[in-house]
Amino acid sequence: MVQLLTVYVWLRIGVTVLTVLASWRLRETQPDLTRPFRIPWGRAGLLYVIIAPLAMSVVALVASDPFARKWGPVPVLLGPAMYFVLRKLRAEKINAGPQTT
Repeated sequence: MVQLLTVYVWLRIGVTVLTVLASWRLRETQPDLTRPFRIPWGRAGLLYVIIAPLAMSVVALVASDPFARKWGPVPVLLGPAMYFVLRKLRAEKINAGPQTT
């Protein structure tokens, strides 16, 4: 159980990294979007909000046990791979359209 939890840390860190990077992307692509909260200090605040979790994530991953360092990247890398596989399957299903008999 402990080993599974250490692998889960890798997945949780992946979610955190994607969340902070999404805030950066949203600020660039939709600057006028109404937001429930605001990151203060302009670009410096945004950089802090992105860099601090990334640095803490690196420390947590490097300090994790050998089992987690070996098997943690597997589910993290399977996520994007499955995204592209499922996206392709969905596109094929949509392109096939309804089948008539």
